[in-house]
Amino acid sequence: MSTTSLYVELVIIGMQTITWMLLIIDCIEHGIIKSIISYSNNLFLAIVFLSISYVIGMIFDRLANLIFQRPENKIRKKSGLQAKSSLLVDETNKMQEHQSYTRSKYRILRSSSLNIFIISILVTFNIFFNYTKNFYLLGTVLIIGFILSALSVWSTIDTLRNFYNKARVIELHNNPGK
Repeated sequence: MSTTSLYVELVIIGMQTITWMLLIIDCIEHGIIKSIISYSNNLFLAIVFLSISYVIGMIFDRLANLIFQRPENKIRKKSGLQAKSSLLVDETNKMQEHQSYTRSKYRILRSSSLNIFIISILVTFNIFFNYTKNFYLLGTVLIIGFILSALSVWSTIDTLRNFYNKARVIELHNNPGK
């Protein structure tokens, strides 16, 4: 995996995390998001936002890793993978690229599943406290958010399961006696 890919992943995760952080602040101090958007044409602000997104992305990625560690270990054991590392060396670059891509996808999905859940709750609070008490709209936002979060969790688990099953196939191919 290239350093640029990892940087982009962490910036995406950081932007998601900053989104819900801003929603918390906007629930407390209504109008802060509008103020930030009005200044968003400023290049300096964009650079600061990207650098903060990267650091927050690293922190939240680590937190998501801790939260998803137990399910990942269960899936890994169930796959039968014997290697100590989840990344196996194969003789083809395509397999290494596939493994790197899958790990990248997994990293974004696991953080997104948490961030989408948090964002949907905070958007609902923000709408309720600052805009309208329309319970139909609030319920719709929550339901859509929960569905998207559940789909992200399902995609995360499915991606992980496929990753470890393919890693096990590679392991068996490289070490036929195991």
